Amino acid sequence: MQRRTDGDSAPGGTFVVLALGVTAFALLQTLIVPVLPLLRERFGVSQSSIAWLVTANLLAAAVATPLSGRVGDRVGKHRVLVGSLVLLTAGSLLAAVAPGFHVLVAARVLQGLGAGITPMTYAIARDEFAADAVATLTGVLAALVAVGGGIGVVLAGPLEQLLGIRSLFWVPGAVLAVLVVASVRVVPPSPVRSETPVNPASALLLGTWLVTLLLALTQGQAWGWLSPGLLGTAALCALTFGTWIRVERRTASPTLDLGLMSMPVVALLNLVAFLVGIEMFASLTLMPLYFQAAPAGGYGFGSTTTEAGLLILPSGFTMFVFGALAARFSRLFGNRSVLWWGCSACAAAMLLLALIGTGEGWAYLATGVLGAGHGLVFATVASHLTLSVPQAQTGVAGGMNINLRQIGGALGITVTSALLAASATSAGDASEAAFRGCFVLLAGVVLLAVPAVGMLPGPRPAR
Repeated sequence: MQRRTDGDSAPGGTFVVLALGVTAFALLQTLIVPVLPLLRERFGVSQSSIAWLVTANLLAAAVATPLSGRVGDRVGKHRVLVGSLVLLTAGSLLAAVAPGFHVLVAARVLQGLGAGITPMTYAIARDEFAADAVATLTGVLAALVAVGGGIGVVLAGPLEQLLGIRSLFWVPGAVLAVLVVASVRVVPPSPVRSETPVNPASALLLGTWLVTLLLALTQGQAWGWLSPGLLGTAALCALTFGTWIRVERRTASPTLDLGLMSMPVVALLNLVAFLVGIEMFASLTLMPLYFQAAPAGGYGFGSTTTEAGLLILPSGFTMFVFGALAARFSRLFGNRSVLWWGCSACAAAMLLLALIGTGEGWAYLATGVLGAGHGLVFATVASHLTLSVPQAQTGVAGGMNINLRQIGGALGITVTSALLAASATSAGDASEAAFRGCFVLLAGVVLLAVPAVGMLPGPRPAR
């Protein structure tokens, strides 16, 4: 692993800390999803209430990701990295001892506030390692974010069966506590910082419109798309977004530099992340449901939670391998070609699930191809973006890109969930046609990213 030669070199364990940190965060986001029915039974809450364990985490992450990136650029990425790990640890330990449902929701909020760890790892990698190694290291980190999410889905069932449901919080909490100590001792202080202070009013407006946007997307179906609550939330989102734009244009210390966001390379990479994010989050929600459905309905394998996780497991392996290789492919063929391959692989995987076969062999093939596509796309987007923006703005640019991927994911889950619900039978099961239609729709969404990929300029590192 190459290190910077223009100053103090990064300690040998820095990359290990960064890699374990982003993997742990991604794992925490999905580890709870397969056991939501068990938690609902344990706490005696409704289906809409238990969903807040996911929604609250998503809303907190939506605020923390871009703001942590901005604060890290200003006060030091190392400090925000440590703070994010502390929040993740506190959230995990609080969840492990939570006496009631509301405490568990609060713990999930704390975990979501630790989302700033992801953009910080990209920014620290750029600060601490040699320029010719940054693309590869950032690609590996981006792949680990995706792999961690897949590992969470796979590990949840076995871990719960072996050690009990609270082990889903105790085990990550213990690992994160060690990482907090390691990050303090190993990761060096940030050598490059932004001179622009953070504007509290702008930060508050940014957080408000992001939360209200995601709240409308995630709760629209439960509240009713024309309900007063949903319409009021949408109106507040529009109002705060418009006000935020005016404040950002007039202030000398914007939270999110609109000039940076309007750079062609940044805008196009954000669009790619948004569109592929729609497919990624929606497909990770659809596939377990599809695999666990009873074959009597004409589709599905009747898989258990653990078996469904194993069917998705190939995606984690191929995601890491192709994410780690993405930088090498980019040097050989160019970023645009690698992104084109990645988007095409994601679309092909969705079509495999929708149109070709229903056997488990087809499922393994589809998830393997899907993981390869995700690895190529998100590793290349992360490295291309990291090397294309000013070094003092790496954190906020990466944070907003990740956030747009999550917003796309919330939209994808909402749309596909609505389509499945509309086709549900009296027994509550969605139709085979609805699942296949969702997979075809997601393939089409990914292919919408191809024109944006074709317009990407080449990377121009700005230090």
